[in-house]
Amino acid sequence: MKKSIKYKDGSEYIGSLNSNKQRHGKGKINYKSGEKYVGEWKLDQQDGFGIHYDQNGNILKRGFWEKDIFLTKTDYFEKKKEKKLIELYKERWQAYLDSQQNEYGDYIDSEESNPFEDAPKEIIDNEKLFLGLIENNDYPDLSFFEFVSDRLKNKKDFVIKIFSRDEYIHASLKNSVGESLRKDEDVIIAANLRVMKEFGVEILNSKEKLLKIIRGSNYKNFYDWKSISKDIRSDPDFFLELSKIQGCHDTLAWANKEVKNNTKVIESYLKKSSYAIKHIDKNHKNYHKYLLACLKVSGELITSLDKKYLNDENLVKVASETFPEIIQKKIISKLKKDKQFVKNTLKKDPENIKYADEKLRNDKKFVQEYLIKKPKILKYLGNNLKKDKQLFDFFINKKFRALTNTSSSDDHDVLQYFDIKLRHNPKTIKFLIKKCGKTNVSYTNLNSITKNVCEYLNKTKDKEMISYALENSEYYYDGLSKNLKSNKKLILKMLEHNNNHIKFPEEFNNDIDILEQGLKAFLKPYKNYKTKKMEVSDINDVDRQDSLRWELYWYIFDKKNPDLLNGQTVSVSDVQIKRPDNIFDSYDNVDYSGEMMNGRAHGSGFASNEKHEMEHADRYWTIRTYEGEWKNGLPHGRGVLKHFANSYPPDGETDYHYEGEFLDGRQHGDGKEFIGSETKKVKYVKGILK
Repeated sequence: MKKSIKYKDGSEYIGSLNSNKQRHGKGKINYKSGEKYVGEWKLDQQDGFGIHYDQNGNILKRGFWEKDIFLTKTDYFEKKKEKKLIELYKERWQAYLDSQQNEYGDYIDSEESNPFEDAPKEIIDNEKLFLGLIENNDYPDLSFFEFVSDRLKNKKDFVIKIFSRDEYIHASLKNSVGESLRKDEDVIIAANLRVMKEFGVEILNSKEKLLKIIRGSNYKNFYDWKSISKDIRSDPDFFLELSKIQGCHDTLAWANKEVKNNTKVIESYLKKSSYAIKHIDKNHKNYHKYLLACLKVSGELITSLDKKYLNDENLVKVASETFPEIIQKKIISKLKKDKQFVKNTLKKDPENIKYADEKLRNDKKFVQEYLIKKPKILKYLGNNLKKDKQLFDFFINKKFRALTNTSSSDDHDVLQYFDIKLRHNPKTIKFLIKKCGKTNVSYTNLNSITKNVCEYLNKTKDKEMISYALENSEYYYDGLSKNLKSNKKLILKMLEHNNNHIKFPEEFNNDIDILEQGLKAFLKPYKNYKTKKMEVSDINDVDRQDSLRWELYWYIFDKKNPDLLNGQTVSVSDVQIKRPDNIFDSYDNVDYSGEMMNGRAHGSGFASNEKHEMEHADRYWTIRTYEGEWKNGLPHGRGVLKHFANSYPPDGETDYHYEGEFLDGRQHGDGKEFIGSETKKVKYVKGILK
């Protein structure tokens, strides 16, 4: 919110406040002395870019503040240097990580050294930097830890934050931890148990200590079960408690045979994970009962068990309820002929029909339901269905949208799977052309239809049908053969009905008839274009679609209507067509303070790109300021434009200085220019010196 506040000392603040009524954001303060500050605030202090004026309006200080303190040139660049140094090491770290992997993500031997190995003190002692490297990263690389400062290696909260981010922390990092922390229980817990043996062997022989640490671990997992005493691995009570804590089915694999056959242990693990079935004793009296129950929950686990279970009809059927992809596996062949079983496998993905028996794939009544849901499966069906006229007519007439729908993979390609005699029937071709013209679906969605139509047009060279196609959509022109594309009559026909996708062979670049027709096509959407100025956005909208050819651009704007752009800048294809610039290259990077109307600069105001230049340049910049009258967001009326010489802060020396008239953002009318010690009267017309 923007408010005015008067203070007891006679000063007045006008600008933004936060919810605590502190000066925060952009604002200005007028002091009783007549001096003023205009710029950025943070938590009631001058913080950010700002300008300090004396009683006469002369600039005393211009630049960056931090907590009410103006940063000198040295202060500014030292802070900037530190910031850039941190960013540099972030980039070097990412480059190092990239060098450790090939294009497939596999780790490789690399000669690249760790960038922190020779980093300066202010880097290796920067806690915020290292914590930033692991932030929002599920599997961070911690190889930098070896090179962090001794202070950080002995800082407990930092070590815990680092170690707690990696389930697979390397045991060698133990040697990098400060000696005082190597047997610290909290650090061992943060290390996620993998390095437990390295930190303290005695823990591995104590059931109580081991359970305590597992309870405190983020991942509640342990990897070095061979190191645990045999007594613990033979203790059913230990594994019962372990199943309650973390339920990881793989831990049961390290128990001895008696534990794996213990009913209480088995059922406790199975409550947490059906995959525990992989590790229980197969000779247990209730094994088959347990297996059926697990497959009902997770059918996919059948693929990780003994292969003999894939030949058990009952088990496979149960597994198919939650794992329809089982039909893709090597199962008993009679199941692929079973209608009910196949139906189960098609519920989630009709494309599984390709694994069904051929007889079912040719059963029209059986497949029609799934064909409607996912038309693409036609490619897997028998030839008799691909020649079925009734089925073809169903898609052409009643399910036309299925031919143009890209929401589900490439279902729209179903048309190509029908027999060519059906798809290349002249009546069908004419219907598709007409239907597509009316539906106004995108080119991407029409690729199957346009492909089919163009195949027919190129094969038959039916000019009447070609003409009809071009009248309905210019996209058919793209699919024509080279010879047909070079037919001048067809090009003119395409341009006659086209107002967007302007394409034709290079040999016609200078053909006056085609350029004239292209001009009409381009200007067709813009009514009264001869009396009303066209907006640059209108032209750029067309350009973004790569549709306006640069040679046509020259014809339109340089020969036919050179004032159409009103002196603005437009990019056409990869060719930059530049007209006189506004005083600022981009208003996105400009700070403004002054009068406004409807959210735009309007009235008296001051604008500068200095903040942006100082933040994004190193020691070289192009600083521009404008102070004066504005209209609808553009300099308009009397004003002063300055280009500051390359110095920080600006010392008042300018390499260019103009005082005079402005029109719609550009110099226009009479004025004075000050270049060095020279002063001269000038006259501008729409930004061009006369």
